[in-house]
Order: sequence, then C-alpha cells, then structure tokens
Amino acid sequence: MAATVSEAKELVSRLCQQFYSQGWVSGTGGGISIRVPSKHCFVVAPSGVQKERLSSEDMYVISDVDGSVIEAPVQKPWPARAVKCSECLPLLTSAFELRNANAVLHSHSIESVMVTLLEADSTEFRCTNLEMIKGIKGHGYADMLVVPIIENTPREHELVHALRKAILKYPRSNAVLVRRHGVYIWGDDWISAKTQAECYHYLFQAYVEARKFNIDVSKPLSGTSSAGGIKRKKSEKLNGGLAHAISSQLTSTPDPPCAGLVWKRGFEVGDLSCPLFEDVPEALRRWRSKGIKVYMYSSGSRYAQKLLLSHSMQGDVSLCIDGYFDVINSGLKTEKSSFFDIALTLGLYDKPSSILFYTDTLSEYYAATEAGWQARWIYRLGNKREENSPNRPSQVESLDY
Repeated sequence: MAATVSEAKELVSRLCQQFYSQGWVSGTGGGISIRVPSKHCFVVAPSGVQKERLSSEDMYVISDVDGSVIEAPVQKPWPARAVKCSECLPLLTSAFELRNANAVLHSHSIESVMVTLLEADSTEFRCTNLEMIKGIKGHGYADMLVVPIIENTPREHELVHALRKAILKYPRSNAVLVRRHGVYIWGDDWISAKTQAECYHYLFQAYVEARKFNIDVSKPLSGTSSAGGIKRKKSEKLNGGLAHAISSQLTSTPDPPCAGLVWKRGFEVGDLSCPLFEDVPEALRRWRSKGIKVYMYSSGSRYAQKLLLSHSMQGDVSLCIDGYFDVINSGLKTEKSSFFDIALTLGLYDKPSSILFYTDTLSEYYAATEAGWQARWIYRLGNKREENSPNRPSQVESLDY
C-alpha cells in the first residue's frame, strides 16, 4: 500500500522500470497496481504502453468502492498510443478483494511461462528445500511451495473466474500462474509484493535450470539417515473437524520409499513401538464413539503419523483418526494461514470456531486462534510451561479434563 496517491503513482512507475529491466513487463505486457487505503482507491499502470517509459502522470486512479475511474492520464501526442486502463484490472482487484492485498503485479517473465510448459498436465507448480522459499509469506525452507496453474484464454479479462477460484482454493499461495502467459503475485504492501515476486521468479528459474540436469526440486529431501535412524521431536498435537488432538511422541520421516521403509520394517518385526501419553488412546476412542471427527496435524509426515499410531504401545489407534495433515502439505504450525488451509480442506472455512486444536506450543496456540479456531494449550511433562509468557492462555494437563 502507499500513504498517498502521489506516492503510489511514483512507486508504480519506478517498479515498472525496474521490472522491465528484469524481463517481466517487456513488450508493453504485464501490470502493477498499488492500493491507497486512506483514499479508498488504487493506482494502476495503463495497458499497451512501454512500461519502462512510464512516469507518475501516466497512471490511472481507480475507486476501491465501485471501480470507477477517478483520474485518467492525459493523452500524449502522436505517435503515442491511445491510453486505456489495463485489461487485467479485474484480475488485480480480485487479489485486493479476496486476499485483502495492497499491491499486485502481473509478470510475463519467460521463467513463469516455462514452468507451466514443463508441467503441461499439472494444475500446480511445486518445489521444496530451496532457500528462497523463505521469502514467500507463510513458508520456510522445508515447506512444499505450491502455486496453482490456470489455463490461458484469448482475452485477459476472461481469466477472472478461474483466477478467483484458484485464489480461494489455495489460501496459502500468494501467486497464480497462467499457462503460456505469466503470473499474478500479490502482497500486504508493495514491499511484500516486490519481495515475493523476486523470490517466486528465482524459484521458477531454479526449477527450469534443475530440470536441465534431471534434478527434481518438487521432491522433499530425506529427513532420516540411510541407516533409518529416528530423530525424536517434542510432542506435536492433532486436531480437526469438531476435532481434538493427540499428544504423542512424533518424528520427522519421509514418505516411503527410502529410510521410511526401514522404519516400517522395524515396527512390523516389533523392534520399534510408539509410546503415547496414557490419556490419549481412551480420549481417541471416546471421541470416536461420540461421532467426533479427529485429525492429526504434525511436523512429522502423514505417512509417519499413520505408521506411529498403527504401532503404539497401547495398540492400533490409527482407526480413530479421520485424516492427517503435515507441514509439507499444509504449512507451518506457527502460521495462521496453515490453519485457514486446513479449515478449507475440512469444508469448515466459514466455520473455523467448530474446530478444536490441542497444542503444547504457545506460538501454535496463537496461530490457531488467530485463524478463528478454538484451541487448548496442554502441558506435558518435559515441555516448557511458558510461565512468563504475556497473555498466556490457561493450561490443561490432560485430554480427560
């Protein structure tokens, strides 16, 4: 966002010049828009003009209330083309409306086109374990970055329905790719949009380059040693639906094949077993008998979660679990966007308060509550009580309370 209309105009013109030098808005393509919330309007670059030659006086100012033109640029003398507002305007405003974004850019970069061609049959772009993923809001190095891909249309305004649908379906993504066309990227302000645009384009280019050497950056790196060693983590909890969470010792391990198969064999022959807190199995069975749906949300992979619960010291309790979520597919447990994504998957996006989440980590508690979920902060032996944390919620010490 910008503080004033004049500032927004200047920012758009400067960003157009910079993005032209990066090959994102060449040939008059692409577009940039920045909101000015205090004035209930946004500034957008015109269509069909040389983006690198734009100045602040060439911008349109559009009402954020009804979409009317508040201010149009003055027509320049021949051979300048007739000024017209960007045809991608309804696409830019979709991110304003559906994501409360304050800056959106549309790029025609070659790398954003190439990744859609390399994944010609896919509706998603995916990559993981690349450092620049950390520059995308709500993501970390080990997260699976997913960007939806929609099909191109003869006219840009015809993309609106598909783009809006993709924005709603992928609440963690801050971008939508258009096959054979380019990408739309947005942010909370122009700095966030610019930063994420640079990171997305870097990741697109890294993906294209990796494919040249038959390297697949859409596959997560193995989280265990070749000997199948298990890395112990703190108790991580479950939840979902009208759900509750498990307090169990979970571990990070990849889906099979690789070391996950070694671990699986260890459980099958009885060399390994999973300890659960005493109140967990009874709570799971009690909720199950009442028809309450229960889901696991853990840092461990979904495969690891099911494997552990299937071989607990108290028997197979995986039958009490209706589904599994992990940080690779649903995002970090400290980001409220992850909880929005899970609620959407559960069909409860508009009823987040019907979901109950148990956790022993304060940051996870706050992320869940910020997303509108109910949450319980549970204390387990060996975990920090967070005694001195400001505004800390009340603690429970058992799932039997």
